[in-house]
Amino acid sequence: MKRTLTFAGLLVAATSHASSWLDLELRYFPDGPASPEQSDARPAGSIGGQLQWQGAIADDSIDTELIVFARIDSADSNRTHADLREASLRWKSDQWRWLAGVSKVFWGAAESVHLVNIVNQVDVVEDPGLEVHLGQPMLSGQRALGPGFLELYALPWFRPREYPANDARLRPPFPLSDQIEYESGAGQSHLDLAARYQWTQGSHDIGISLFHGTGREPTLRVEPIMGVAQIIQRYEQITQLGFDLQGAISGDWVLKAEGMVRKGQGPTFGAFAGGIEYTFWAISEAGADLTLNVEYIYDGRLDGTLDAPAPPALFDNNLFVGARYAFNNFSLTELRAGLYMELSELAGLGVLEFRHRLRDDLLLEGRTAFGNNIPDEPLLAPLREDGFVELRLKWVW
Repeated sequence: MKRTLTFAGLLVAATSHASSWLDLELRYFPDGPASPEQSDARPAGSIGGQLQWQGAIADDSIDTELIVFARIDSADSNRTHADLREASLRWKSDQWRWLAGVSKVFWGAAESVHLVNIVNQVDVVEDPGLEVHLGQPMLSGQRALGPGFLELYALPWFRPREYPANDARLRPPFPLSDQIEYESGAGQSHLDLAARYQWTQGSHDIGISLFHGTGREPTLRVEPIMGVAQIIQRYEQITQLGFDLQGAISGDWVLKAEGMVRKGQGPTFGAFAGGIEYTFWAISEAGADLTLNVEYIYDGRLDGTLDAPAPPALFDNNLFVGARYAFNNFSLTELRAGLYMELSELAGLGVLEFRHRLRDDLLLEGRTAFGNNIPDEPLLAPLREDGFVELRLKWVW
């Protein structure tokens, strides 16, 4: 009885905050599917939602956070899924700040791609743009060290990528097998390790990171299974060294760059993304701002295609041009546009997004992705026929 009362006392004394959102989404594909087994539902609808709770317990000495996400999709059975984005405890001990549980970590600086952001697995079915990530079980510690901060991570459980269902749109060019291979005999339970050190040098924020363990990007191999060519995912043990940098270089000019070197997936290779950002402030009477980005993307992996020793590269020799127009009005209206241009051939991928607040608790969001002369690469090939327009109505409370 005494333990029960003590635990109840902790809950009553806890300071907390809860928030949530619910959305209705429509995704329309102007063109029919590339394969007859794929769904031709146009538009496809889905309902998604997220619950978030933050609090402090034990006399405010331990911070807690819980984020639960779920979506039901009418056309993609794999996109009907749920995920524990966050379930963590945070506390201080001497010079260290600790976190235990499920959490998300972001590393990187570039706008076009995130080469060094390797701790969490991407949620491909939720966002084909690879900006949304799954929660990762971890134990992490952070402390001040010299002019910056040191972060250490132990990652005890690996989460493979979930791709769209074989009868859904935006899937790879061949059906995916349920078979998943791991280089490590421990499979998903291999203990991965990561570290990052970040500091400020003048007006620049600089980070150096190291990861050793199961790579988050799978290599893809095509094999005939029951007479049907299918893709098998394989996850190798890799070591990746990365850096990221951003900071003002002159006035409103900002430098953003990141890069990495990876060993363990065929010959050692490197990748880089970086460029400049410039903001035009208050260009309208309402005070709107326009931000422009120009970045170059290079990826040196050897033949990053199907059956290659390295995972497919999304971009390997591209120029990225992006723009963000913030109206700075009561409705927080914002437009974003990005164009990825392949420099070795006349090919391009464009993305356009908008966001507008209809009222305090209601948002309207939209996105479209389209391609021109898309090359025969596994991660881009779906956009040959699967360019889409997406609308989302989101209630926030």
